[in-house]
Amino acid sequence: MNSRFSTLGLLFLLASSSLSAQVDGILQINNPLQLFLERQQTRGLLEGAILSHQPMSAYEAHAYLDSLAADPDAIQRMTTVDRKLLARFRGEEPGPGVEFVRRRLGGLYKNGQDFFSSEGDGYGIQVSPVLYLDADRVSQSTEEDPSTAGASDDGLTAWRNTRGIRAAGHLGDHLFFETRVEENQRVDPVADRSLVSQRIGQRYFRDSRLFDYWVVTGVAGVRTKYVEIRAGRDRNLWSAGRGALLVSNVPTTYDQIQLRTRVWRLQYTNVFASLSDQSLPRDSVSGMHRDKYGVFHRLAIDLPGRVQIGLSEASILAPTAEDRGPGFYMAFFNPIIFIRAVDFEEGSPANMLIALDAQWVPISGIQLYGQFMLDEFRAGELFSSRGWINNKWGGLAGIHFAGLGIPDLELRAEYARVRPYTYSSRDAQRAHVHFFGNVGHTFGPNSESVAVWADYRPSDRITASVFATVARRGRNDGDVNWGGDPLVPYIQDAPLEYGVTLGQGIRQTETRLEGRVGYELLPSLVLEATAGFTRIGDAGNPAFARRYTSFGGGLRWSLPYSNARF
Repeated sequence: MNSRFSTLGLLFLLASSSLSAQVDGILQINNPLQLFLERQQTRGLLEGAILSHQPMSAYEAHAYLDSLAADPDAIQRMTTVDRKLLARFRGEEPGPGVEFVRRRLGGLYKNGQDFFSSEGDGYGIQVSPVLYLDADRVSQSTEEDPSTAGASDDGLTAWRNTRGIRAAGHLGDHLFFETRVEENQRVDPVADRSLVSQRIGQRYFRDSRLFDYWVVTGVAGVRTKYVEIRAGRDRNLWSAGRGALLVSNVPTTYDQIQLRTRVWRLQYTNVFASLSDQSLPRDSVSGMHRDKYGVFHRLAIDLPGRVQIGLSEASILAPTAEDRGPGFYMAFFNPIIFIRAVDFEEGSPANMLIALDAQWVPISGIQLYGQFMLDEFRAGELFSSRGWINNKWGGLAGIHFAGLGIPDLELRAEYARVRPYTYSSRDAQRAHVHFFGNVGHTFGPNSESVAVWADYRPSDRITASVFATVARRGRNDGDVNWGGDPLVPYIQDAPLEYGVTLGQGIRQTETRLEGRVGYELLPSLVLEATAGFTRIGDAGNPAFARRYTSFGGGLRWSLPYSNARF
């Protein structure tokens, strides 16, 4: 980007209320606009943008779009497909199929993007249906006898049926809102329910495979020149990649207050969250799940040379059956305090974690990024080879290629490892978990994984992608705690104080390969064909080892594509 478009210029754009396309609300994590901005950043066309706090507001995203549109050099270096997408995202061109619908139903797609929209003096609203209809024919075989493929009655059809509505809007120049409600039923072919259960929170089982659940998102916010405040229910992802060690989008939505402050080259984000504690029985009077609380802070700084560094800390606090201490300290509401220091000063039993992350674009088209997280450690033990049980840490490294060789092809690879007992606490109530989902990395503690993504857009309406992951982890063995379940207190039934190694316990392996091709019929309405292969192995129960092959397709509207793991 030309030097005249400095960080101060971006700040001005962020404060502007005259967006090219009157779109409001909060972007969903990993939605097409977010991925578009990440692609431009990796290609060196969007310097100064801090994209690692998802989900972004539509105002922040459109400010970045305006900065791209105002830079002739960026426009020149974009691919033809990305120039078309930029025009669509900014409202300069209608989405696919819009003119066809307008000729027949003139009241729809007025803004070229949303199914219904209305705008007047000081207000705006957009409404769209929400759908995710998917069906896959699944063949299943055992490791011992591949000829059994498709022979089992429970290897039939996997499907998902999501229906709902999304509405967003603004009142005046500073108030905005976003709400989505989704009713879901789904059948997953994998016998282990834990993968699905992590991400959906409260759920009901209509039979052995059918999940029935709701996902509700609702956020109201206020934005000013430097500060954005949100209150509501949503997910978060703090990462330059798809995985995250401290704050990820693995668990379901949770209630939160979020503050975002952007000044100069700094962005400071605070999240005060109410999480669900599944380690204790429901309240005997109300029948409700018990609450625990999370506080997450992250300071990101954009440095010269296309380098960004972030420092984060997290605290999970809950009264336990033993101490019945305070569920939340008022000091933790302080948005500019170091919560680690408060923890020591108060003598708090909170579960504290800190993380350092960085990302760098050394040349246009390549971005390197990584994270390192500490849950608990002792300096003398951290660098020793004795494998102390309290060396609880995680690391993640990734690389993103965009536009090298084939202009509209993206490649991304991530490696992550998380030591045993990480995310756990001396009390299960203070585990780094919401419902059953890790607030941290997808595969949880005592795991090591590699994931690869390939995404290709031959046109602004067609997308093709391949996702592959290989992971190994060690699960607990009955009453023996090998550090694979963060909801088990890490000092409870642990067989070793020293000699703790990654993958200890009952070894599990997981290999997944997914592919899809999508065609956008209308804005955010995508028809897709999908295929997948899954291999799951468990050294403690060889009879559980299975292979699954699936082929199918679906239709989704106003929802980003969701793969099995990320």
